[in-house]
Amino acid sequence: MINLSIILEDIRLGGPQKQLIYFLNKIDTKKFNIILIIPKKNNLLFKRNISNLKVKIIETDISIPSKNNFFSYSFLFFKQCRNLKEIIKKNNTNLLYVACGSISIKAIVVSKILKIKTIWHIHDCKSNFFIKKFFQITAHKNIRTVFASEKSREYYLKKSDKHSYVLRSSVNTIQLNKKLRKIKNKLKVGLVANINPDKNIDLFFEIVKKNNNPNVTFYLFGNVWKTQQNYFKSLMKKYPNILSKFYWYKNEFNNSKIFNKIDLLICTSKTESFPLSFSEALSFSIPIISTNVGDVDIFNKSENKFSYILDKSVSTEFLKKIDFFLRNRKKFENFRKNSRLYAIKNLEIEIFIRKITIFFQKFLNEKI
Repeated sequence: MINLSIILEDIRLGGPQKQLIYFLNKIDTKKFNIILIIPKKNNLLFKRNISNLKVKIIETDISIPSKNNFFSYSFLFFKQCRNLKEIIKKNNTNLLYVACGSISIKAIVVSKILKIKTIWHIHDCKSNFFIKKFFQITAHKNIRTVFASEKSREYYLKKSDKHSYVLRSSVNTIQLNKKLRKIKNKLKVGLVANINPDKNIDLFFEIVKKNNNPNVTFYLFGNVWKTQQNYFKSLMKKYPNILSKFYWYKNEFNNSKIFNKIDLLICTSKTESFPLSFSEALSFSIPIISTNVGDVDIFNKSENKFSYILDKSVSTEFLKKIDFFLRNRKKFENFRKNSRLYAIKNLEIEIFIRKITIFFQKFLNEKI
């Protein structure tokens, strides 16, 4: 049995965190003895979403750096590293899995001190320059990296190497399924994104503002974290009456409730790796209209179409495609069927687990 210790510093529910939950729900606990290390503070929402997991949860004092906590983070850095080191040693860890989606300096330091084999799972395509360089210098010998997209790997490493692997976000397609309602002359369009400049909420508001079709209803599923309050306030000044023009669900994390409310997913992001919401939507037979970010252009290679990837990130292009679906219901129905077929074939969590556990085992068998 492999003793697998997982570090998750950032427990705000986003793509990397939900991907980890899908993974832990399906992983074979007869082959892996797993502990999940999470922060002590502000973890109630995350713990509610992992209450059914058959893994041991360890809460400790770990935090992610931000502008607001830079000095306290720096002051407590070595203490938190020591705490992590003791937890990992106590578990007789064979393999450390860092699933936080971005770079954790503490986890790198601990892995180097303990000389323990470490798998990094990186989802982002945007990082602090110094953290990125630190990762490039240290990410060899006892560290291997799983990237959520080729775009992410290219950002961090410039090119592929033998120590990295691309594995796109995947879901339980058996669980994420729904009976399709008939689309007549109305369309429910949703964006799944927290309020963040990278998600380009500005563009979403512009789309909603310019929409003149009463048969189109918009939904937003996402939260406003403390770090993004100023960005949100600036949007409210720019679009003073926008909140009355769409439905907003701030704390809805139940996938069935989210995707049963909408017929079409849009993505307005400026930067992405490979959004988990795409995998979830496709599993629910929901087509996608997206800006050309991250690895989403792979959808264009599919023989059976289920998405439109826009070269121009402007509101009018989104509205044209939405209107096209309203006027071409047969086309839309084909897109819906093709969406789920693509998810089953390419984005099933069982496939993800098989590939990543082979990657784990291969690394454990290597001499470093």
